[in-house]
Amino acid sequence: MEENKDDNLGKLIKIAIWLLVLGGIIFTLFLLKEKLPMFKTKKVEVINTASNRNDLANRNEDFAKAESLLGEDPSQALESYKKALAQAFSQSDIDSISFRVALATYRSGNVKESVSLFKNLISSSTVSNITKAYSVQFLAQEYFSTNDTNLFNIIFSDDPYKGFFADGNKDNALRKLVEYGKSFQALPILSLRSADYKARDLMNLPPQKQVEKENLISEIKNDITVADIGIEVLRGSPNIDQLPVIYNRKLILSTNLKRAGYILGDPTDAYVKGSDYANLYNDRNTLMFLHFNYAIYLSIENLAQNSDKIVSTLRNIYEEKDRNLKIFQYLKNKASADPKTDEVAGFIVSLVSVDNSFKNFLQTLGWKF
Repeated sequence: MEENKDDNLGKLIKIAIWLLVLGGIIFTLFLLKEKLPMFKTKKVEVINTASNRNDLANRNEDFAKAESLLGEDPSQALESYKKALAQAFSQSDIDSISFRVALATYRSGNVKESVSLFKNLISSSTVSNITKAYSVQFLAQEYFSTNDTNLFNIIFSDDPYKGFFADGNKDNALRKLVEYGKSFQALPILSLRSADYKARDLMNLPPQKQVEKENLISEIKNDITVADIGIEVLRGSPNIDQLPVIYNRKLILSTNLKRAGYILGDPTDAYVKGSDYANLYNDRNTLMFLHFNYAIYLSIENLAQNSDKIVSTLRNIYEEKDRNLKIFQYLKNKASADPKTDEVAGFIVSLVSVDNSFKNFLQTLGWKF
């Protein structure tokens, strides 16, 4: 009996030892995973698409009618969206239609009410994170494409947005707005805007801040990866018409990274792809900004050598017949900017030095040279 007890005790001791060894191996692997790059898994947020608008249009006749009217008659589209909203039952349908109601309200000219509608979506406890992200993205995107001071003041008039502007710095407020949108969902446009702010940080870092530079580059690469994954998701969704804007952001980002001394993306490639998609989806607003931003890139690369390309690129803007496009409002609102403190205004001064026709055109918008 004593021998059996000893044998059992020996077996238990052996099992205990093996459990300790196994536990040590698992703990060691955990530490390696945290410390060594080869064991790390890159965290990339997979971007979900919004409710399929095509499917919604097939199920909701008023929604389909509103979608067809939005481009040419947003006021009539708004009435149809409201009727469609009354028929919606699922939360995803309600979210999608509510977003389009806010969008149609804005395009109908009621800026203040539309901003309030977008903010209601963002603060709602029932609205999906992706709809909240798109709502924040729209608020930011509309200001960036118009430079409208009135719109800025409306956006940042109440909390939490008012707090973003607490230091009185517009650029900081807009950056915080972008990051706020990203906190709901890292959409491609928000991710690329976030990366662009970091690229500007890179430009301002002194050479000795190497660790800080490496950290920023790592964050920028992750933002680009998230955006690229988002692009692939968009290709299979009704939101594919966002591609022109995304490639415009890639053009700006790769330009600013080159200015900071890093090659991540090709401005010319982004310009060509963005222009192709803008023409495909008839997005003339973004097409004009692609021309404008590419001309800026060419001026930064080599103003004198690229003068002919700059003229041919800018000609697309000042020979455009539709003066209701946002680029014209944007340039008009920039007329009062100081080229010494406003970067875009400074670039424009460089552009007019090689394109007199562009200079004459800007003077009709209130620019003084």
